[in-house]
Amino acid sequence: MSLVDKSSDIDPVFLLSMPRSGSTMLSLMLGRHSDICCPPEPWIQLLLRDLTIHPEELCLPYDEHMATLAAGELVRKAAVCHEYRQKIKDAFLSLFSVGGQLDGVVRLANALYSSSALSSGKSLFLDKTPRYYHVLDFIYNCYPSAKKIILLRNPLDIALSYKTTWGISIGEIVGLNPTPNTIDFAKGLFDLATFASASRGDTFVIAYENFVASPEHCLKNLCDFLSLSYMSTMMAYNQPGEAITAQRLSLVGDRKVLRFGREVDKSSIGNWRSGLSLQEKQDLASFLGKDIFVSLGYQSVIEELVDDGVAFPLTEESATLRAEALATSCKAPDMSSQLGSWVYLAACAGMETVEIGRFVENLAVFLKLDLPSANVWGLVTHDLVRRYQTSEHDRTNRLIEIERLATALQQAGVEKEAQQGRINDLTEALRKISEERTEHLGALKELTEALQQAGVEKEAQQEHINALERVLDSRPIRVVKKLFRIAQPSLSIRDAAPAQKSRTEN
Repeated sequence: MSLVDKSSDIDPVFLLSMPRSGSTMLSLMLGRHSDICCPPEPWIQLLLRDLTIHPEELCLPYDEHMATLAAGELVRKAAVCHEYRQKIKDAFLSLFSVGGQLDGVVRLANALYSSSALSSGKSLFLDKTPRYYHVLDFIYNCYPSAKKIILLRNPLDIALSYKTTWGISIGEIVGLNPTPNTIDFAKGLFDLATFASASRGDTFVIAYENFVASPEHCLKNLCDFLSLSYMSTMMAYNQPGEAITAQRLSLVGDRKVLRFGREVDKSSIGNWRSGLSLQEKQDLASFLGKDIFVSLGYQSVIEELVDDGVAFPLTEESATLRAEALATSCKAPDMSSQLGSWVYLAACAGMETVEIGRFVENLAVFLKLDLPSANVWGLVTHDLVRRYQTSEHDRTNRLIEIERLATALQQAGVEKEAQQGRINDLTEALRKISEERTEHLGALKELTEALQQAGVEKEAQQEHINALERVLDSRPIRVVKKLFRIAQPSLSIRDAAPAQKSRTEN
């Protein structure tokens, strides 16, 4: 099967991982490169793959509604420029009229990827969608030469992040109440491990633990893999810019990494040891089995779990638990839902009503279905409106939240200036007090020295008085005093000088 000529298009790069594995942070870093366009999660390949499967055989192991809204963000971004919009419209209309099933979906994906990158002035498009583990073979068939980056992480730390960040219980993860999140652990981990183990030159495998331990080193190796020069700006992934703004406005992706000033955080590594209870560890070990830890390169985790008292079942028993969870996690889509998704995407591309009508006719013929009845058209229209309203409602709420945060930051800036003024005033007052204290200490020192000197002089004067009293108390003087009845003067410090004069006169 030959695919369409892609010589004029940009060959994408795929970042593949489990959710909660650090892919948002890595993609934001890569998006800071001047040559890499890396929007929030497109999810488009999931919907495109479904077009190659007959509805009667199709089951959805993912959230179709979220996939549609995420893909809509990509389509709107790609069609923002008029010069690329027509190319995208043509790709939609020719989706089912080209040589083979894969030709049409590749042409549409190429139009979206290339338009997004070129409109951003970039030469490379990176599609980061964690749940692409569902379509690994499809992606490889469509893009056999495209480079793939696989980001792995300890399954227990991923499970803990599901629990603490998303509020998803370990019971849901291990299939006690199956959801698409159950499939992540029943299938996703294993598909990624298998894909990563294949020795191919188009694949770059990296462990989250190694990445956060030495991010700059890993980014340099990634740039070499992508045939790009390393840029130091990639480390400033959380600074304001196009990528961080798009992520902030998106309906998908990790919100925790969006805080300005946040550094690469290593503190989450190994938190499963204290964050998971013994029963939760046992449930995960029973569901995942021992082999997946070995395949992903986390053999030491097995020993730690065993030391904690966790028992691993036989490989077959774990596989049975996962198979039962998968059997109840997927759902078959109805035609109106699938039509609604694609009508929504066509509307995001800016297609007019007539063009959308032609597109739906092509879709119905391709799927070998009767043209939609009025009732089905009503369902499709309702689904389209619901998706659009939900998307716009969420976007409006996010814009309101951003405006509120901007106002709060502005107010914080005003308060900071006022506080800084107060700090300056207090600093000046303290400086003056310090100067006055220095002056006071100087004066106190002078007074202390003066008092000490006065004490010395007082002692000398007292000695002089004592000498005078001894003279006055001498025998001849006492006789004269008695004879002439002269009272002896009372001597004090101030009388010392007169007493001395009296002695001279005598």
